[in-house]
Amino acid sequence: MTNTKLKVCVNGKPVRTYSKDGRTYIEGREETEYTIKVSNPHPYKVVAVVSVDGINTINGDPASEDGQGWVIDAYSNVNVKGFQKDDDSAGAFKFSKPKESYAKEVGTDKTSLGCIGVVMFKEKEKLISYVRGVEPEPYRGSSIKWGNDGVSSKTASINYSYATTDFLEMNMNASTESASPEANLGTTWGTEISNPVEDVVFVRGSKIGSDTVYYASKKALKKAGIQMKKPKDKVTMPDPFPKKYAKPPKGWA
Repeated sequence: MTNTKLKVCVNGKPVRTYSKDGRTYIEGREETEYTIKVSNPHPYKVVAVVSVDGINTINGDPASEDGQGWVIDAYSNVNVKGFQKDDDSAGAFKFSKPKESYAKEVGTDKTSLGCIGVVMFKEKEKLISYVRGVEPEPYRGSSIKWGNDGVSSKTASINYSYATTDFLEMNMNASTESASPEANLGTTWGTEISNPVEDVVFVRGSKIGSDTVYYASKKALKKAGIQMKKPKDKVTMPDPFPKKYAKPPKGWA
């Protein structure tokens, strides 16, 4: 399920992606810190629940679709910089050995190591009642934290029928059709960075999209048969408009 845009960035630049069997992969390198850019391509506000190794990036709990997320305005984006430590700071995401990963401590290393994902919900529309002029109750629900350019939400107090299982669970050895990369990398807490957030209110509506990126070392990706080399022969298509300006005739001016 797409309709979202998820990019892993190092030093502010998107990491190159590789595709195989409908999945998206990136190369991870130990001790390298990274951020996650989530874009909202829709004309309305959304909440994006972001998971790293099956861990919610805001509260550090095992990730579920009804967990806390980042609210993103229409046609905008949020840069998730790390695991949120408090209202003012976060621990940067950093690739690490599996035994040093945060997932090892939380307990998601057996099911979700080596994957980054997002699931997105649109905001629930406000219902207007005209019966005897009585307006509907004010929204009750998620208490949400704003980030620098986005927001994180807490579980809604209204009971919606969200899935309660980890939405990013993946057994790296489950596929019988093709080999999956060995889960030989994880993510831990890196540098403590400034990342102030604040609470707002957001009531979730329908689920509108999700995306997942898998990561492993270069060696593991190659071993799984993922093509990492650039094509040698670049195909150049014909240009219907090769010149920008007209050439003056002889004797002109």
